[in-house]
Amino acid sequence: MPNDPYREVPILNQRGPLLGLIITLIVSAWICSLLRLYTRLHVQRAPGWDDFFVILALLLTTLGSVVLCASEFLLFFRSIICAASPSISLPP
Repeated sequence: MPNDPYREVPILNQRGPLLGLIITLIVSAWICSLLRLYTRLHVQRAPGWDDFFVILALLLTTLGSVVLCASEFLLFFRSIICAASPSISLPP
């Protein structure tokens, strides 16, 4: 069947939309977190333990996103799809 929808790669498994979504969300997370830290450190002058955990969560989320983007370049998603259903053959 030439128009089989199960043989098409889903839109979020393609490189462009995946990178666009991840980069947009990470940049917005960095902007919000840096504005929060600026308010806590410069306006209120009252840093706390929660600020440390905000920085830690931001760094770990960024690291996870970099790994996700790198795994997409290594065709990780295609291997997951093929492992889940060996009968599916994806185009190169």
